[in-house]
Parts: sequence; C-alpha cells; structure tokens
Amino acid sequence: MLRIFEWRHNFSRIRAPLLLELSEMARQMTTSAFHKSKTLDNKYMLGDEIGKGAYGRVYKGLDLENGDFVAIKQVSLENIAQEDLNIIMINKRRQEQAAENGIIPHLLHFIMSDSTLRQYALPLLCDMAHASRNSREQLRAHGGLDVYLSLLEDNIWSVTSLDSIAVCLAHDNENRKVEQALLKKDAIQKLVKFFQCCPEQHFLHILEPFLKIITKSSRINTTLAVNGLTPLLILRLDHPDAIARLNLLKLIKAVYEHHPRPKQLIVENDLPQKLKNLIEERRGEERWTEFWGPSFG
Repeated sequence: MLRIFEWRHNFSRIRAPLLLELSEMARQMTTSAFHKSKTLDNKYMLGDEIGKGAYGRVYKGLDLENGDFVAIKQVSLENIAQEDLNIIMINKRRQEQAAENGIIPHLLHFIMSDSTLRQYALPLLCDMAHASRNSREQLRAHGGLDVYLSLLEDNIWSVTSLDSIAVCLAHDNENRKVEQALLKKDAIQKLVKFFQCCPEQHFLHILEPFLKIITKSSRINTTLAVNGLTPLLILRLDHPDAIARLNLLKLIKAVYEHHPRPKQLIVENDLPQKLKNLIEERRGEERWTEFWGPSFG
C-alpha cells in the first residue's frame, strides 16, 4: 500500500485499467481491517488491536469524516489505581483536561447504565462541577444537571449531587441556562421531594446547598416556595440541632423576602407564633428577635 501512495504524483502516466485496479486494491487493503468493526460516536471506526498498555488497549481507527487513520486508546477505569483516580479528582487542571477531551459523556453513560464502573464515575462527575467554567459547560451541554437531579434519589450520592447543583448555579453565566434547567417542573419537584424525604443523617448537610440555591436565584426561590418547600421548612423548625435551626431560619427568611405574597405566607403558616414558640423553647428571645427584626412582630 505504501508503494501505491508513492505513485500519487505520477497517476497521469498510469493507464486507466491499471489505475482502477490499483485503486480497488488500495480500497480493499484500507478497509479490510474494519469490515467487522464497530463505530465510536458515529465518528470513528474501530479496527484491529495494535498495542496495549497498563491502562488499556490501542486500536487502529478510521476517521469516518475525512478518511484519516488514527490510533484509538481504550482505557478501562477498572485498571486505574485509586490513587491515580484521586489525582484526577483533586487536580482541577486535570479535570478540565479530561472534560475537554470528552470524558463527561462516558462518565454519564457509566452512571446511567449502572455499569460496574459507576463507583469510579460518580465522584469524578460530581467533582467536575467544581473544576472550571468549561467543565461545567460540558456538564450542562451533555445533560449532567439531569443526572445530578436523578442522583438526589441515591442515598449515598444525593448530598454530593445537591452540592454540585448549587455550584453549577453559583457559576451560571449571563444566559442563565442552569437556572432555566432548574426551573423546569420536573427539576423543582425533585428538589422539593428530596428536601421532604431526605434521611435524617443527611438533613443537616443539605441546608447549606439549598440556601446557596435560593439566594442565588430569586426565580428558583419563588418557584420552590410556591411548590411546597415553605411548609416543609417551617415544619422542621423544631429540629434539635442548633445549626440546623439557624439555617432553616435563614432559608425561611430568604423565602419570605422573595415571596410573591409574603403576608399570606405568614398567616397561612402561622409563622409569628411558631417563631415565638421557638424563642421561648430555646431561651434566646433577644437573639432571634435581633435576627428577624420587627417584620414578624
């Protein structure tokens, strides 16, 4: 085949029948290794294995767009030592490089297909929200927010996923695409349901991410409030943990300040009486009154 390409500048000297025969030979030689192969992302055709290393195998590939030959390395996360995965997770530049090179769709696939690689993909995907603007944009573009929302039902990864959602929203750009995604009915329902059904051992840890979300976006704040979050916040004011009560009060105050009908919120939930009861129970009347001001007097 190499000799055939050496004649590329002298095609005019070759008779037509011989040129057709040489062209057919070249076609057969270049495609024989791919006739039973599979395609990757409808862009590359995977051919014969040409090498292997500690982390994976290298295959001959054919770029279906321009016909160029490429080398494709197939990496198995199962063969990567945990300390190497940790390097990726704690190094933001490496995370960004991984995102730029297309790792996010594969991580999403491993997670949603319940692959054996799911345990490795989950921490990498959640950390991508903290890496860079580009990695967050890649997440959004490939449906990463939807995966984060679905993970709110996962007892192990729910809190981490909620924090990743809050980080993505905190870095939302002027187009507000993250805000728009979280304002969808399904997303709002999942957030409210998660707050309602959150296991007690996780409850203290979800309050700060929720606070970040509703203080970043007044639209999400209002939408959550009128779709069931407000009574859930007030219902938990009797939480035994002082930090939890303080964060709940911050959440309620933020909801009150952006609520379309703040007076109705106060009356329907009997909020002044609940706050007074809380003050009396905790013997901190001056502290709570100072925090809220005269609004609830």
